[in-house]
Amino acid sequence: MFETFLDEKAAMEWFESGIWQDCRVCPRCGHDRTCAAKHPDMPYYCSPCKRYFSVKTGTVMERSKISHRKWAVAAHLVAAHPKGISSVQPDRGLGTG
Repeated sequence: MFETFLDEKAAMEWFESGIWQDCRVCPRCGHDRTCAAKHPDMPYYCSPCKRYFSVKTGTVMERSKISHRKWAVAAHLVAAHPKGISSVQPDRGLGTG
């Protein structure tokens, strides 16, 4: 599964394509007047609310230090098991613990 997301950028782009289908919008105010930023952790900036954000902002991943790549693989594991999986199963496979 890690082969699908060769690097952090590919995993981040995968999340972005799922969250922002048409255009990127600010998760705080909903405006689409956003631009790329040079912030190390928050790659986008919203002009109306004057705040930085990322694809993790406003999601369960928001304050997580886990990489986009590991989150993407964990999301795939959960989605691929319609009957559910143990909460420790992704941790075993990803080595996040």
